[in-house]
Amino acid sequence: MPRSFWIPASLLGLGVVAIAFLSLRHGATEESCATCAAATIGPQDVKVAAKTPDVTGLQPQPETPRPTSCGPTRPALEEDEAPDFSGVGIELLRTRGLAKLPSREERVSPEELRARIERSLARFFPEGYGMKEGRALTALGAIPSPVDTVARRAELWSAMLGAWRDPEVDKMLLAQSDDDVLPRQHALGQALAFLLRERIGWLKKDAAATTDAWLARLGLLAGDATLTTTLRGTHASRKGHEANTPPDKRDFLQELDQAVFSTGENFAKALHHLGEFDQLNAAYERPPVATAELLDAGLYFSEKQFEPRQVNWMDAKVAGQDPFWDDALGELGIRIFLSQQMPPEKTDEASSGWEGDRWLAYDAGNEARGHVAWQTFWKDKEAADKFFAAMQQFLRAKHPEAPLGTEDKGLWRWTGGGRSVTLTRTDDGRGVFYADAGTAEFAEALRAKFLKP
Repeated sequence: MPRSFWIPASLLGLGVVAIAFLSLRHGATEESCATCAAATIGPQDVKVAAKTPDVTGLQPQPETPRPTSCGPTRPALEEDEAPDFSGVGIELLRTRGLAKLPSREERVSPEELRARIERSLARFFPEGYGMKEGRALTALGAIPSPVDTVARRAELWSAMLGAWRDPEVDKMLLAQSDDDVLPRQHALGQALAFLLRERIGWLKKDAAATTDAWLARLGLLAGDATLTTTLRGTHASRKGHEANTPPDKRDFLQELDQAVFSTGENFAKALHHLGEFDQLNAAYERPPVATAELLDAGLYFSEKQFEPRQVNWMDAKVAGQDPFWDDALGELGIRIFLSQQMPPEKTDEASSGWEGDRWLAYDAGNEARGHVAWQTFWKDKEAADKFFAAMQQFLRAKHPEAPLGTEDKGLWRWTGGGRSVTLTRTDDGRGVFYADAGTAEFAEALRAKFLKP
């Protein structure tokens, strides 16, 4: 026979009081529940959004936060209103729809935060990666002298984010200066940390992955975090370089990471516009493979999966030497690279139409700057023309004594200042090859190796 249960009337009374209290505290009225239900997107909606190919030229619209629970929506902060950082972690989790508690907080000095971030980042990359990348970027001409890029990124992120989660002790580290003020940027750091907690290993760089592919993954995560803080009302704008900043004051690595966050936010807005956070969650299952997709969401949603064109250099040994660096810079990296010597409106145009690239860096003995070979591919001859012209302008700005640009769009060569430079067209006009060597002999060896007769 069925088992029966007896519940004392006193317990029933306490249950009724508790339910009533929670209803009042969270505003769980029939009206608010109906609002939440109406705003919910089901899995079928996500599938439709994910298959939508016609988003070319999509301009993300300003987002209005929808209720994520049966309760009143908290209004966004005014620009001059100081945010309430009490429980900001809980609010960010709620906005993003992550059903987990925030980590315990610990106030640390900015120096300690930088050291903790560097220790975490070091686990994302192979041993010695930072110094090798610094040497390779110097050979390319992106930075003036070699630096440890992992350490430099930790320095940049600690200033930009203001917060970081230490996975070893599960604590949220908040940078606190002497004035005891926790600025708005800390919300961005917390949001990024919460998402990294959900995606363990997301930023771990595989040995075969290119810089461009890693930046695309970072862009999805950073854009997700930035959008979350924007919807929460705790977003603080990140200033990029000024248009008139002199070249010797520019910082390629800083501008690149800032561009990844801002471009990632635009990409996240495009996804959110199509299917809110459900669409963003789906994107982690098929992340962008190149920064070109961050710059153009329509490329990401095209019917055919975008795949960067590969540069098939099977044997990369030159003058008996293997390259110490083999990578792809990508469209966003090229844009920031050119912007070190050119205005942004020109670099945007010159980098559009990227289809693939590969750059190799070789050691130059005692010289701080090594040799480099760089092949880029473009969607058509017009796009290659623009990049070829931009590279000539870039090199002329770095080396004023170099010759003027060639009109035939075929070959540009210059030797001086301890460098021997070649810039020429390849692949029936859709490719551009660039070689920059410390000696004329190695420059000739690069041309003989990678340029078809």
